[in-house]
Amino acid sequence: MAAETSVRAVRTAAFLAAGVQPPASSPPVAPHDDYQLDVEAQRALSELVRRSNLSLADTIRVWRGQTATDPRPNKALCPDPLEWLLVGY
Repeated sequence: MAAETSVRAVRTAAFLAAGVQPPASSPPVAPHDDYQLDVEAQRALSELVRRSNLSLADTIRVWRGQTATDPRPNKALCPDPLEWLLVGY
């Protein structure tokens, strides 16, 4: 849950820095089982790309919550326990 909060914070900061209203935290639920796009997230991300002139790679980094200090695309994968587990390999 902390990883998701971290990613959301990075995204929100990027949207606000570009003057774009961030999307709602969760998409609306449809009354039927059809696949649907999160139109609000699509609108916000498209506007962010237009205003900030982001490349595809930069857009993906923003969406994943990657930063210069923490470039891991999957924040839920904490390397600390793995470092201890894989000592000697």
